[in-house]
Amino acid sequence: MNKETIRGNVLLKFVFQLLILCLCLLVPNQIAVAVTSLEVNTTKQFGDKVKIAWNEVTDAVSYKLYISVGDNKKYKFVSEIASAIDDTLNEDMTQLTEQTEPSKLQHFYNGLSAKKTYYFKLQAIDANGNVLDTDTTNLFNGNIVSTTKQKYSYSDMKKDIKQLCNKYSDYVHVNIIGTTVDQRNIYDVVLGNPEAEKCVVFQASIHAREYMTSQLVMEQMEYYLDNYNKKYDGKTYKDIFDKVCVHVVAMSNPDGVTISQKGFSGIRSKELRKKLKKMRGASNTTVWKANAKGVDLNRQFDYKFKYVKKWKKGSYALYGGKKPVSENETKALVQLVNDLNPKAVVNYHAMGNVIYCRYGGKKKVQKKVYKLAGEIRSLTGYSYMGLDQSPGFANWLVCKKGIPSCTVEIGMHKTPVPISQWSNVWKQNKNVMAATAKLYN
Repeated sequence: MNKETIRGNVLLKFVFQLLILCLCLLVPNQIAVAVTSLEVNTTKQFGDKVKIAWNEVTDAVSYKLYISVGDNKKYKFVSEIASAIDDTLNEDMTQLTEQTEPSKLQHFYNGLSAKKTYYFKLQAIDANGNVLDTDTTNLFNGNIVSTTKQKYSYSDMKKDIKQLCNKYSDYVHVNIIGTTVDQRNIYDVVLGNPEAEKCVVFQASIHAREYMTSQLVMEQMEYYLDNYNKKYDGKTYKDIFDKVCVHVVAMSNPDGVTISQKGFSGIRSKELRKKLKKMRGASNTTVWKANAKGVDLNRQFDYKFKYVKKWKKGSYALYGGKKPVSENETKALVQLVNDLNPKAVVNYHAMGNVIYCRYGGKKKVQKKVYKLAGEIRSLTGYSYMGLDQSPGFANWLVCKKGIPSCTVEIGMHKTPVPISQWSNVWKQNKNVMAATAKLYN
């Protein structure tokens, strides 16, 4: 055996031993990672009470709760909660009902003050007093959605969705159903019971300059959550949304909204900004309706689609792209509808104080559309509009999918709708989402 062969065998043996050593070191780490996460969350209750819920951790004998008020993050110890059920320790500390996960535990904390942010830290403790796991969450006990800002932005919505989820984790869930070309998320916020057999969909801001519609659907959700046990038309909001949950796509076109509010400087991609400046209507971004590729998303659906070649470089409005459902935003909406098969879809637009509900669909479907539109008209007082034949989202839903849908146009005179019109818009539309869900209870 020559020297080269011996040297090769020694090296191979060394590599093999090193590999065995690495495996031995990795095994304990994998076991340690397997500890169940606490996943602490909160749900605001009536009055000054909040429910804190978490996953039970293996080998934990108790849980220590710490609370900090305000942003200083100076946590103070509040109580130690036994892992097992013990009514003598705390009357409010119980396991969740049989209808929820048996591994969940909960504890109620009284004494929330209005307009303050609370940070909750929970530690899982073993029999030797060691900390097995730690998790934190926070809750802002005040109004979340601003109804005084003229420009309700993508960042505002994103922050508000997070705060609503933190404050009402039992009743609000969020999914990301798509990402735009400029890397903004398209959110589907689920209000109520996500396991409900029936659902309806609300969609807003498919047209960029109509961003007050995003403000509206976000405020509707917060209003219902703040009054979850109060009644609307004989039923509590909780009962309504337990049976029929609402999927809310509050901003279908976040890139376009950003352009309408900030101009092309709001777009992160240099390449997109360069192309946008060459598009039809680039000199007045305030009235922008399209997405960041210059495609009017509400002319993008597979019903009576038309390609307008003269605007192939993009336009602030009316250009539906080269083919239907080519854009990330429309793909997300189509996939959501196909996955959910909702009982109805309501599209919020601006402006005119009108309801589009005649699409030329089959009689059976149109009858359902008129019933939905009638319910909304009874609340808003908006007028009906005539026959609409275009490649819009509602048209596709009614005429191709057989799903009742209508388009509700809020505000008057111009878009973007001035914030001075908010009080009227809110008065007219406050219970539209609840009424729509109740229609299918």
